[in-house]
Amino acid sequence: MSDSPPFLHSLSPEDWLLAQFRALRPKWSLSRLGQEADLEAWREGLVADLRIALGLDCIEPADPDLKLLDRRGDDGVTVERVVYNSEPGVAVPALILLPHTLDLPQPAVILCPEAGAGKSGALLEPLWGERDEPDRSLVRRLLDENLIVAIPDVACSGERAAPAGPQLALGGWLGRPLLGRWVSDVLRLVDILDERQEVDSKRLAIAGVGAGGAIALHGMGLDRRLRVGVVGGQLAAHADRAIALAAGRWRELADCQHLTVLGLAALADAPDIACLCAPQPLLMLHTEQDPACSIDAARDCAATIREGYARLQGKGMFEAQFLPEVASRFHEATREFLVRHLRAQYV
Repeated sequence: MSDSPPFLHSLSPEDWLLAQFRALRPKWSLSRLGQEADLEAWREGLVADLRIALGLDCIEPADPDLKLLDRRGDDGVTVERVVYNSEPGVAVPALILLPHTLDLPQPAVILCPEAGAGKSGALLEPLWGERDEPDRSLVRRLLDENLIVAIPDVACSGERAAPAGPQLALGGWLGRPLLGRWVSDVLRLVDILDERQEVDSKRLAIAGVGAGGAIALHGMGLDRRLRVGVVGGQLAAHADRAIALAAGRWRELADCQHLTVLGLAALADAPDIACLCAPQPLLMLHTEQDPACSIDAARDCAATIREGYARLQGKGMFEAQFLPEVASRFHEATREFLVRHLRAQYV
Protein backbone atom coordinates (compact mmCIF):
# COMPACT_ATOMS: atom_id res chain seq x y z
CA MET A 1 0.00 0.00 0.00
CA SER A 2 1.30 3.42 -0.92
CA ASP A 3 2.05 5.90 1.83
CA SER A 4 1.15 8.83 -0.48
CA PRO A 5 -1.56 11.14 0.83
CA PRO A 6 -4.88 10.65 -0.96
CA PHE A 7 -4.84 14.19 -2.35
CA LEU A 8 -1.38 13.95 -3.96
CA HIS A 9 -2.74 13.61 -7.47
CA SER A 10 -5.73 15.87 -6.96
CA LEU A 11 -6.33 18.63 -9.48
CA SER A 12 -5.06 22.07 -8.57
CA PRO A 13 -7.77 24.72 -8.08
CA GLU A 14 -6.88 26.23 -11.48
CA ASP A 15 -7.04 22.87 -13.28
CA TRP A 16 -10.29 21.93 -11.55
CA LEU A 17 -11.89 25.25 -12.56
CA LEU A 18 -10.63 24.94 -16.11
CA ALA A 19 -12.08 21.42 -16.37
CA GLN A 20 -15.42 22.61 -15.00
CA PHE A 21 -15.65 25.50 -17.47
CA ARG A 22 -14.60 23.33 -20.41
CA ALA A 23 -17.42 20.92 -19.51
CA LEU A 24 -19.99 23.70 -19.35
CA ARG A 25 -22.45 24.18 -22.17
CA PRO A 26 -24.12 27.49 -21.23
CA LYS A 27 -27.84 27.40 -21.88
CA TRP A 28 -27.85 30.65 -23.87
CA SER A 29 -24.44 30.50 -25.59
CA LEU A 30 -24.82 32.64 -28.72
CA SER A 31 -21.72 31.15 -30.37
CA ARG A 32 -23.26 27.64 -30.17
CA LEU A 33 -26.48 28.65 -31.91
CA GLY A 34 -26.90 27.58 -35.51
CA GLN A 35 -27.00 30.19 -38.24
CA GLU A 36 -30.75 29.72 -38.64
CA ALA A 37 -31.49 30.09 -34.94
CA ASP A 38 -34.26 32.38 -33.69
CA LEU A 39 -32.11 35.17 -32.28
CA GLU A 40 -35.06 37.04 -30.81
CA ALA A 41 -36.02 33.91 -28.86
CA TRP A 42 -32.40 33.70 -27.68
CA ARG A 43 -32.55 37.29 -26.44
CA GLU A 44 -35.90 36.86 -24.68
CA GLY A 45 -34.80 33.61 -23.03
CA LEU A 46 -31.51 34.98 -21.75
CA VAL A 47 -33.13 38.19 -20.46
CA ALA A 48 -35.76 36.18 -18.57
CA ASP A 49 -33.19 33.83 -16.99
CA LEU A 50 -30.79 36.67 -16.23
CA ARG A 51 -33.52 38.55 -14.38
CA ILE A 52 -34.17 35.44 -12.30
CA ALA A 53 -30.45 34.94 -11.56
CA LEU A 54 -30.14 38.59 -10.45
CA GLY A 55 -33.28 38.33 -8.32
CA LEU A 56 -35.12 40.99 -10.34
CA ASP A 57 -38.12 38.80 -11.12
CA CYS A 58 -39.36 38.81 -7.52
CA ILE A 59 -39.30 42.59 -6.89
CA GLU A 60 -42.70 44.00 -6.02
CA PRO A 61 -43.70 47.15 -7.92
CA ALA A 62 -43.15 50.35 -5.94
CA ASP A 63 -43.79 54.03 -6.50
CA PRO A 64 -40.36 55.68 -6.97
CA ASP A 65 -41.60 58.49 -4.69
CA LEU A 66 -38.92 60.85 -6.02
CA LYS A 67 -38.03 63.60 -3.53
CA LEU A 68 -35.92 66.68 -4.23
CA LEU A 69 -33.69 67.29 -1.19
CA ASP A 70 -31.67 70.22 -2.50
CA ARG A 71 -31.23 72.22 -5.71
CA ARG A 72 -28.48 74.74 -6.35
CA GLY A 73 -26.60 76.38 -9.19
CA ASP A 74 -22.83 75.98 -9.45
CA ASP A 75 -20.63 77.25 -12.30
CA GLY A 76 -23.19 76.84 -15.08
CA VAL A 77 -24.64 73.60 -13.71
CA THR A 78 -27.75 72.88 -11.66
CA VAL A 79 -27.03 70.25 -8.99
CA GLU A 80 -30.01 68.31 -7.64
CA ARG A 81 -29.78 66.01 -4.63
CA VAL A 82 -32.66 63.54 -4.81
CA VAL A 83 -33.79 60.30 -3.21
CA TYR A 84 -36.04 57.66 -4.78
CA ASN A 85 -37.34 54.16 -4.07
CA SER A 86 -35.87 51.45 -6.28
CA GLU A 87 -38.15 48.83 -4.67
CA PRO A 88 -40.32 48.64 -1.55
CA GLY A 89 -38.33 49.85 1.46
CA VAL A 90 -35.18 50.69 -0.52
CA ALA A 91 -34.35 54.41 -0.74
CA VAL A 92 -31.55 55.45 -3.12
CA PRO A 93 -29.81 58.87 -2.87
CA ALA A 94 -28.59 60.30 -6.18
CA LEU A 95 -27.23 63.40 -7.85
CA ILE A 96 -28.71 64.76 -11.07
CA LEU A 97 -26.52 67.38 -12.78
CA LEU A 98 -28.08 69.57 -15.47
CA PRO A 99 -25.95 71.94 -17.57
CA HIS A 100 -27.46 75.38 -18.11
CA THR A 101 -28.61 75.30 -21.72
CA LEU A 102 -31.58 76.55 -23.68
CA ASP A 103 -31.38 73.59 -26.04
CA LEU A 104 -33.60 71.13 -24.20
CA PRO A 105 -34.24 68.22 -24.00
CA GLN A 106 -30.72 66.79 -23.80
CA PRO A 107 -29.24 63.29 -23.70
CA ALA A 108 -28.57 61.87 -20.22
CA VAL A 109 -25.85 59.56 -18.94
CA ILE A 110 -26.10 57.38 -15.82
CA LEU A 111 -22.67 56.95 -14.24
CA CYS A 112 -22.42 53.79 -12.12
CA PRO A 113 -19.92 54.25 -9.27
CA GLU A 114 -17.30 51.69 -8.38
CA ALA A 115 -17.93 49.47 -5.36
CA GLY A 116 -18.08 51.62 -2.24
CA ALA A 117 -17.32 54.88 -4.04
CA GLY A 118 -20.81 56.33 -4.32
CA LYS A 119 -21.82 59.46 -6.15
CA SER A 120 -19.24 61.69 -4.47
CA GLY A 121 -16.37 59.39 -5.40
CA ALA A 122 -17.57 59.27 -9.01
CA LEU A 123 -17.14 63.04 -9.29
CA LEU A 124 -13.34 62.70 -9.04
CA GLU A 125 -12.06 66.15 -8.10
CA PRO A 126 -11.42 68.66 -9.50
CA LEU A 127 -15.03 68.75 -10.62
CA TRP A 128 -15.04 72.41 -11.56
CA GLY A 129 -11.43 72.71 -12.80
CA GLU A 130 -10.27 74.45 -15.95
CA ARG A 131 -11.26 72.94 -19.29
CA ASP A 132 -7.64 71.99 -20.11
CA GLU A 133 -7.10 70.35 -16.70
CA PRO A 134 -5.52 66.93 -17.50
CA ASP A 135 -7.24 65.24 -14.54
CA ARG A 136 -10.59 66.82 -15.34
CA SER A 137 -13.33 64.52 -14.07
CA LEU A 138 -15.50 62.45 -16.38
CA VAL A 139 -18.55 64.21 -14.97
CA ARG A 140 -17.20 67.64 -15.88
CA ARG A 141 -16.21 66.46 -19.36
CA LEU A 142 -19.76 65.23 -19.98
CA LEU A 143 -21.32 68.41 -18.61
CA ASP A 144 -19.10 70.43 -20.95
CA GLU A 145 -20.84 68.58 -23.79
CA ASN A 146 -24.30 69.63 -22.50
CA LEU A 147 -25.08 66.09 -21.37
CA ILE A 148 -27.21 65.54 -18.26
CA VAL A 149 -25.47 63.29 -15.72
CA ALA A 150 -27.11 61.15 -13.02
CA ILE A 151 -25.12 59.29 -10.34
CA PRO A 152 -26.83 57.00 -7.79
CA ASP A 153 -25.54 55.66 -4.49
CA VAL A 154 -26.18 51.98 -5.19
CA ALA A 155 -26.35 49.58 -2.23
CA CYS A 156 -23.20 49.54 -0.05
CA SER A 157 -21.81 52.75 -1.58
CA GLY A 158 -21.72 56.42 -0.71
CA GLU A 159 -24.36 57.39 1.83
CA ARG A 160 -25.50 53.75 1.81
CA ALA A 161 -21.99 52.45 2.58
CA ALA A 162 -21.87 49.04 4.27
CA PRO A 163 -19.62 45.97 3.99
CA ALA A 164 -20.30 44.24 0.68
CA GLY A 165 -19.46 40.75 2.00
CA PRO A 166 -22.36 40.39 4.47
CA GLN A 167 -24.75 41.90 1.93
CA LEU A 168 -23.67 39.29 -0.61
CA ALA A 169 -24.00 36.38 1.83
CA LEU A 170 -27.39 37.45 3.20
CA GLY A 171 -28.75 38.20 -0.25
CA GLY A 172 -27.48 34.84 -1.52
CA TRP A 173 -29.82 33.00 0.83
CA LEU A 174 -32.69 34.93 -0.72
CA GLY A 175 -31.50 34.63 -4.31
CA ARG A 176 -30.70 38.35 -4.37
CA PRO A 177 -27.02 38.81 -5.27
CA LEU A 178 -25.58 42.24 -4.60
CA LEU A 179 -25.11 42.85 -8.33
CA GLY A 180 -28.86 42.36 -8.74
CA ARG A 181 -29.51 44.96 -6.02
CA TRP A 182 -27.29 47.41 -7.87
CA VAL A 183 -28.97 46.80 -11.22
CA SER A 184 -32.38 47.28 -9.57
CA ASP A 185 -31.26 50.67 -8.19
CA VAL A 186 -30.06 51.79 -11.62
CA LEU A 187 -33.04 50.56 -13.65
CA ARG A 188 -35.41 52.55 -11.45
CA LEU A 189 -33.27 55.64 -12.14
CA VAL A 190 -33.80 54.95 -15.85
CA ASP A 191 -37.57 55.12 -15.19
CA ILE A 192 -37.13 58.51 -13.49
CA LEU A 193 -34.95 60.02 -16.23
CA ASP A 194 -37.28 58.65 -18.90
CA GLU A 195 -40.08 60.83 -17.52
CA ARG A 196 -38.16 64.09 -17.02
CA GLN A 197 -38.93 66.81 -19.54
CA GLU A 198 -35.29 67.98 -19.61
CA VAL A 199 -34.17 64.52 -20.78
CA ASP A 200 -34.34 63.22 -24.33
CA SER A 201 -35.67 59.77 -23.44
CA LYS A 202 -34.52 58.34 -26.77
CA ARG A 203 -30.91 59.21 -25.97
CA LEU A 204 -30.16 57.61 -22.62
CA ALA A 205 -26.71 56.15 -21.93
CA ILE A 206 -24.92 54.31 -19.12
CA ALA A 207 -21.24 54.02 -18.18
CA GLY A 208 -19.11 52.50 -15.43
CA VAL A 209 -15.79 50.85 -14.62
CA GLY A 210 -15.03 47.88 -12.37
CA ALA A 211 -18.13 46.98 -10.38
CA GLY A 212 -19.79 50.00 -12.00
CA GLY A 213 -18.97 48.44 -15.36
CA ALA A 214 -20.76 45.23 -14.35
CA ILE A 215 -23.82 47.29 -13.39
CA ALA A 216 -23.71 49.18 -16.68
CA LEU A 217 -23.32 46.02 -18.78
CA HIS A 218 -26.17 44.10 -17.13
CA GLY A 219 -28.40 47.18 -16.96
CA MET A 220 -28.01 47.93 -20.66
CA GLY A 221 -28.50 44.28 -21.57
CA LEU A 222 -31.80 44.19 -19.67
CA ASP A 223 -33.26 47.59 -20.58
CA ARG A 224 -33.56 48.57 -24.24
CA ARG A 225 -34.12 52.23 -23.29
CA LEU A 226 -30.39 52.51 -22.65
CA ARG A 227 -29.15 53.30 -26.14
CA VAL A 228 -25.38 53.70 -25.61
CA GLY A 229 -23.00 52.08 -23.12
CA VAL A 230 -19.39 52.30 -21.96
CA VAL A 231 -18.08 49.48 -19.77
CA GLY A 232 -14.64 49.23 -18.18
CA GLY A 233 -13.06 46.20 -16.52
CA GLN A 234 -15.53 43.57 -17.74
CA LEU A 235 -13.88 42.36 -20.93
CA ALA A 236 -13.25 38.87 -19.59
CA ALA A 237 -14.92 35.50 -20.05
CA HIS A 238 -16.13 33.85 -16.84
CA ALA A 239 -13.47 31.13 -17.10
CA ASP A 240 -10.59 33.61 -17.45
CA ARG A 241 -11.81 35.62 -14.47
CA ALA A 242 -12.30 32.54 -12.27
CA ILE A 243 -8.94 31.01 -13.17
CA ALA A 244 -7.15 34.32 -12.46
CA LEU A 245 -8.81 34.35 -9.05
CA ALA A 246 -7.87 30.72 -8.30
CA ALA A 247 -4.27 31.38 -9.35
CA GLY A 248 -4.01 34.28 -6.91
CA ARG A 249 -3.58 36.95 -9.57
CA TRP A 250 -6.51 38.92 -8.16
CA ARG A 251 -5.74 41.03 -5.09
CA GLU A 252 -8.36 39.69 -2.69
CA LEU A 253 -11.56 37.69 -2.77
CA ALA A 254 -13.43 40.85 -1.76
CA ASP A 255 -12.55 42.42 -5.12
CA CYS A 256 -14.81 39.98 -6.96
CA GLN A 257 -17.20 38.84 -4.26
CA HIS A 258 -19.83 41.48 -5.01
CA LEU A 259 -19.93 40.39 -8.68
CA THR A 260 -20.78 36.78 -7.83
CA VAL A 261 -24.08 35.55 -9.27
CA LEU A 262 -24.71 31.90 -8.49
CA GLY A 263 -25.18 29.73 -11.57
CA LEU A 264 -24.54 32.55 -14.05
CA ALA A 265 -21.86 30.64 -15.94
CA ALA A 266 -24.35 27.85 -16.67
CA LEU A 267 -26.68 30.39 -18.29
CA ALA A 268 -24.34 32.48 -20.41
CA ASP A 269 -20.78 33.71 -20.68
CA ALA A 270 -19.77 37.36 -20.41
CA PRO A 271 -19.74 37.86 -24.23
CA ASP A 272 -23.34 36.59 -24.40
CA ILE A 273 -24.45 39.17 -21.84
CA ALA A 274 -22.59 41.90 -23.75
CA CYS A 275 -24.37 40.84 -26.95
CA LEU A 276 -27.74 41.54 -25.28
CA CYS A 277 -26.83 45.21 -25.82
CA ALA A 278 -26.72 44.75 -29.61
CA PRO A 279 -27.30 46.48 -31.91
CA GLN A 280 -26.87 49.58 -29.72
CA PRO A 281 -23.38 51.15 -29.55
CA LEU A 282 -21.18 49.61 -26.84
CA LEU A 283 -17.59 50.45 -25.92
CA MET A 284 -15.67 48.08 -23.64
CA LEU A 285 -12.36 49.25 -22.12
CA HIS A 286 -9.62 47.02 -20.75
CA THR A 287 -6.40 48.00 -19.00
CA GLU A 288 -3.29 46.16 -20.09
CA GLN A 289 -2.37 45.21 -16.52
CA ASP A 290 -5.84 44.07 -15.38
CA PRO A 291 -5.13 41.20 -12.94
CA ALA A 292 -8.53 39.63 -13.59
CA CYS A 293 -7.85 38.88 -17.24
CA SER A 294 -4.76 38.81 -19.46
CA ILE A 295 -4.62 41.12 -22.47
CA ASP A 296 -4.72 38.15 -24.89
CA ALA A 297 -7.81 36.67 -23.23
CA ALA A 298 -9.49 40.09 -23.29
CA ARG A 299 -8.80 40.42 -27.01
CA ASP A 300 -10.34 36.97 -27.59
CA CYS A 301 -13.38 38.03 -25.56
CA ALA A 302 -13.71 41.21 -27.66
CA ALA A 303 -13.54 39.18 -30.88
CA THR A 304 -16.36 36.90 -29.67
CA ILE A 305 -18.54 39.91 -28.81
CA ARG A 306 -17.81 41.51 -32.17
CA GLU A 307 -18.95 38.34 -33.97
CA GLY A 308 -22.13 38.20 -31.88
CA TYR A 309 -22.88 41.86 -32.56
CA ALA A 310 -22.58 41.24 -36.31
CA ARG A 311 -25.13 38.41 -36.05
CA LEU A 312 -27.52 40.74 -34.21
CA GLN A 313 -27.47 43.53 -36.82
CA GLY A 314 -24.92 45.48 -34.81
CA LYS A 315 -21.90 45.28 -37.12
CA GLY A 316 -19.57 48.19 -36.38
CA MET A 317 -21.48 49.17 -33.22
CA PHE A 318 -19.16 47.35 -30.81
CA GLU A 319 -15.73 48.76 -29.99
CA ALA A 320 -12.98 47.58 -27.65
CA GLN A 321 -10.06 49.71 -26.51
CA PHE A 322 -7.00 48.58 -24.55
CA LEU A 323 -5.51 51.28 -22.33
CA PRO A 324 -2.36 51.39 -20.20
CA GLU A 325 -4.30 52.49 -17.09
CA VAL A 326 -7.69 53.67 -15.81
CA ALA A 327 -7.43 57.44 -15.51
CA SER A 328 -7.72 60.38 -17.88
CA ARG A 329 -7.44 58.10 -20.93
CA PHE A 330 -10.51 56.22 -19.72
CA HIS A 331 -12.37 59.49 -19.15
CA GLU A 332 -11.55 60.83 -22.59
CA ALA A 333 -12.39 57.56 -24.39
CA THR A 334 -15.73 57.47 -22.55
CA ARG A 335 -16.54 61.09 -23.34
CA GLU A 336 -15.68 60.74 -27.02
CA PHE A 337 -17.74 57.57 -27.50
CA LEU A 338 -20.81 58.87 -25.64
CA VAL A 339 -20.81 62.21 -27.44
CA ARG A 340 -20.29 60.62 -30.84
CA HIS A 341 -23.18 58.21 -30.49
CA LEU A 342 -25.62 60.28 -28.41
CA ARG A 343 -25.44 63.01 -31.05
CA ALA A 344 -25.88 60.59 -33.94
CA GLN A 345 -29.17 60.63 -35.81
CA TYR A 346 -29.78 56.86 -35.66
CA VAL A 347 -29.84 56.64 -31.85
